[in-house]
Amino acid sequence: MKKIFVTVILTFVTYQLFCQVDSVERQILNYEDSRSIIISKGRGMLLDKFLENDMDKVKEIKNYLIEKGEDENYIALYAVEYWLILYWTNEFEELLNNIKKYNSNEIVEYHIYPSYVRRYYSSRDTRISPMPDMLYTKLLHYSKEKENEILNQIQSSYLDIEKKRFLQLNFESMLKRSDSYQDTINMMVESYIEAFPESEYNDYIRHYIKYKFVYKWGAAIELFFGSSFLTGELKDRHKESVYIGGAIDIYYKKFEFILKLYGGSIAMRKDIEFSTGLYPKDSMLSVCFPEFSFGYTAFENHRVKLAPFAGVGGFFVYLFSLINMIPLTGKCTPLQLELGRLEEI
Repeated sequence: MKKIFVTVILTFVTYQLFCQVDSVERQILNYEDSRSIIISKGRGMLLDKFLENDMDKVKEIKNYLIEKGEDENYIALYAVEYWLILYWTNEFEELLNNIKKYNSNEIVEYHIYPSYVRRYYSSRDTRISPMPDMLYTKLLHYSKEKENEILNQIQSSYLDIEKKRFLQLNFESMLKRSDSYQDTINMMVESYIEAFPESEYNDYIRHYIKYKFVYKWGAAIELFFGSSFLTGELKDRHKESVYIGGAIDIYYKKFEFILKLYGGSIAMRKDIEFSTGLYPKDSMLSVCFPEFSFGYTAFENHRVKLAPFAGVGGFFVYLFSLINMIPLTGKCTPLQLELGRLEEI
């Protein structure tokens, strides 16, 4: 009887466990697509319709994603994607109203651009991002191709001149996010603020469009070479030669410090007598110019930089025989290269 009872209990427990596993499996198999999957499919369909130039369908899918997909936990469209779509569908009022949400002192750039575009992650990125796709890349690519066409559509809209200029400025700032073009964008911003000092978009412009790249420290390496071109008495005494050099540049804020070393060698064409010795034919006259200089950047943009410099340098001369490659013995006088002539001091 005990054996039968134990067998019944084990069978019942096993059955219950099997039913639980089967129930979870059926739930998983029958589970409807999660919001992430729905958003991903919607973005994919939106991209397809955009590439087909079906803007009515693009508008419809965009509205569905914003209304049904976006919430406090999920991102359906990044702001930059949403705004570019609105530029394409000519929904300028909706675009202006959405941009006003960013008119605050709180910097929320992480909501405007994907992390791979802004190149950093924020601790405030608490919402679930869309799965990786090509939506932003294609929107940006074709917006650049059709830039003039979209700008003309803005210009021909019923909006007032203030809103038109703001939309044009915002559009260009999204298309041309680069160090090299930022100075131009900043000048456009200054022009806009000067023309519309009371514009309701000025706070947004100052936070998200006008900025400059500031680097406290910097460094650079220079390598260079060249050839001498001798004339007159120097040409009779020496052969043509090649000079090489290098430099290390250190930058701190607007200050620049440069350590430079360059030099070369000149072969003698004939014996040259001096009051204290003889420089024989085929000997090598080597010169070395160490230099240290510093400067201050007075003006700089992406095309022009003005930086006055001052510094100190030295001039050293060495004589070697081309025959035995050892320094020549005897007393040698210092030499100075001045105005194309090699003279004894």
